[in-house]
Order: sequence, then structure tokens, then C-alpha cells
Amino acid sequence: MDANLLKKSEDFDKLPETRIIFITENDEIGKGLPLYPIERCFLGTGEKFALQ
Repeated sequence: MDANLLKKSEDFDKLPETRIIFITENDEIGKGLPLYPIERCFLGTGEKFALQ
């Protein structure tokens, strides 16, 4: 999705923040919520992953 946004050897911190929104006809998670925010985290520790 962002493969063409950087020039060769440009730093990754030059990438803009990206948000992906999935709109589905049905509640795919099945918990009855209107919105399911997701954040990246380290699976081993549960700590949030954020680029600085």
C-alpha cells in the first residue's frame, strides 16, 4: 500500500501515518460492537508498538 511513497534509500520515518478502515456488511468479529479499534502490540508482552 505504501511501497511507492518513498524514494530509494529514504528513511521510513518519512512515511505518512496510515489508517486502514474495513467496512463490512456483517459483524465479522461477532461481539455486537459498532467499531473495533485495533492497535499494534508485541504479542509476547502486550506492549503497544509505536514508531518514534
